[in-house]
Amino acid sequence: MDEEASWDHKSVAEKTPFSDWVELPCQPSDDLDWSKEIQKARSLIGAGRKVVWKFDLGLEHSYYPLEDELRFQSISLALKQFTQDIWPEFKERTLALSLYRGSADFAETFEWTDRQKSKFQEEESTDPTEFAADAFAIYFQMLAHRLPDEAPIFLLFDIRSIRSVSLALRVVSKERFEHFLIAIKGSLPIDGFAWIDDGVEVKRIDAKVGLVFPESRAFDTRFSDLITAHPDAKVVHEAFLTEEWEGLDQLLVLKDSLSLQGNRKLKGFEATGAQVQVVY
Repeated sequence: MDEEASWDHKSVAEKTPFSDWVELPCQPSDDLDWSKEIQKARSLIGAGRKVVWKFDLGLEHSYYPLEDELRFQSISLALKQFTQDIWPEFKERTLALSLYRGSADFAETFEWTDRQKSKFQEEESTDPTEFAADAFAIYFQMLAHRLPDEAPIFLLFDIRSIRSVSLALRVVSKERFEHFLIAIKGSLPIDGFAWIDDGVEVKRIDAKVGLVFPESRAFDTRFSDLITAHPDAKVVHEAFLTEEWEGLDQLLVLKDSLSLQGNRKLKGFEATGAQVQVVY
């Protein structure tokens, strides 16, 4: 895909409305006759626009059966059909693909099978919402293997029902969904993509102060309080600190919250002439 078509390129600035998204019915009950959808895509391109393809896989439905192998094979077949029959014609005028557009609180309607319950009990320290997000992240990744390697793939997450800012930051983290582009509906003080009502747009926070979000869950409550105390600051993740501190003059970090590696990164930040303040 050419550089101009990449959603994660810095030149992307304007909202891409859902009216430019072409939704493909891909559920087991669908016949995979996409003639009308292809015509819509051609019309958009004829009008000088680019296309985002949204796959309707039923993933947003309550109690989606992640362990149903027949369903997985059925929707995989639909994605393979797209890759073989549609992608070659439209790849130069495709902006991105999308597998999911719904709630990020997967635990709300997660199908807790005996197998999932057993796995969750083995991971005693894991929050149910994060556990369910992990399960879906693996599923999304397996589906992505059926799509073109070079295509940017979007996941649109509504975080508004997640009970805390810290938990929301963990659920939609780049570590969990590292192979995808994430657009968020709801308030999180991070750079990235925002899902705004009728479309997706780039979100940049103009801040000089950054709050370092630690990898350890033990500091989540204190970190949520830190965000409340500094509403104009931007959150940067410990794991991606050197990538995300650009433009910041100061980093605030909770005492004893970072790993040895995280503290080494802070030394690098200070070496640029910037300031680190430890918050007790």
